[in-house]
Amino acid sequence: MCSSDQEYSKALKYCLNILSKRDYSRRRIFEKLQKRGYSKKTINQIIDYLAEMKYLDEARAVENLIYFKLEHKHWGPYKIKNSLYIKGYELEIINIALNSIENEQLLHCCKSAIKDYGKHNLNMKPDKLYRFLFNRGFSDSIIRQCLPD
Repeated sequence: MCSSDQEYSKALKYCLNILSKRDYSRRRIFEKLQKRGYSKKTINQIIDYLAEMKYLDEARAVENLIYFKLEHKHWGPYKIKNSLYIKGYELEIINIALNSIENEQLLHCCKSAIKDYGKHNLNMKPDKLYRFLFNRGFSDSIIRQCLPD
């Protein structure tokens, strides 16, 4: 076994280990392998192999992360989009997944964020609540539909 084969198998083992815990973008895998000192040729081979074997599926990863951020963190689409872009996912994939979210789901998420805010702030001033929801990534129209009168 030559050194490039050893490098490839060691890098592949590392990638499979980290991908078993959570999804990563191609860019993040590339950066992680590059930090460990692997050659670009080896990194590109591994990324191609992982994508071919469906271990690295960015569309699936984006959908899973969007679901998690909506349901558990109560983030709006703008904050989710920014978060995913920073993690290295392509804007086209992010936009496709975000456009599939229904308005009712966003309203439910926004109302859940209001409940979270209310648990920690007994004094819910409308302007503070609006800023809180806006910083969570909700659009003006969604916020106005959810704000109590």
